[in-house]
Amino acid sequence: MISKAKIARLTRIAAMTVTLGFAAVACSSGEVDRLSRDNTSTNEPGSGVIAGDDIEGDVAFYEYVDFEDNLQSSTDQIGRPVVINFFASWCPTCIAEMPDFETTHLAVRDDVDFVGLAMQDRAEAALALVDETGITYDIGLDDGTLLQQFGGLGMPTTVFIDADGVIQNVHTGVLDVESLTEIIDEHLR
Repeated sequence: MISKAKIARLTRIAAMTVTLGFAAVACSSGEVDRLSRDNTSTNEPGSGVIAGDDIEGDVAFYEYVDFEDNLQSSTDQIGRPVVINFFASWCPTCIAEMPDFETTHLAVRDDVDFVGLAMQDRAEAALALVDETGITYDIGLDDGTLLQQFGGLGMPTTVFIDADGVIQNVHTGVLDVESLTEIIDEHLR
């Protein structure tokens, strides 16, 4: 059981790390304006797939603190594709898709890493949801900065990053095992 003090510390560290990481990347790449503009869909209505502001094809940089107080970074995952799912305990559609994410994670874990980021959520609530749904992949917190950086327009949002660290797809909306596996096969394997 994680103490309340440790959860509060993790929340503060996660918010600070994500904010500093985003600011450093945006400032060093000269892309503050591009990353802060509103993102709009470039696909058919109802498709659930968004291209953001041409975010697909960009190199992804992210950092977050996991619930074991470890700093995790995209640089640790270079060489392996990763699926990042933004979820929240207050989001019914996020909760509904989590068992499908776990099923898919277990099926492809030798080839693809999964990360779940609780977006603007209390650490206690996120941990309870992870316990309830049986999620076994890495989990951390996002104060909303990473969701915005990746062009997410709503919840849930899932980002697919290839082994070279390049964003291949950003999907806003619910994914089931079939659609999740299809996107992974098309973009990550």
